[in-house]
Amino acid sequence: MKWRKSSYTKEENCVEVATFGDRAMGVRDSKLAASPVVPLGTGAWASLVAGLRAR
Repeated sequence: MKWRKSSYTKEENCVEVATFGDRAMGVRDSKLAASPVVPLGTGAWASLVAGLRAR
């Protein structure tokens, strides 16, 4: 899987995301590559993105 940094990266505070197949996303702390991955289904991912855009 290929991790990519958020386009909203600010200094050291950022997250990375990766696609797991065609129905899930993973999110992790970019500072700690071995950090736990938070798996999100498509509905949860869409809700997260919508919530962040509303801020």
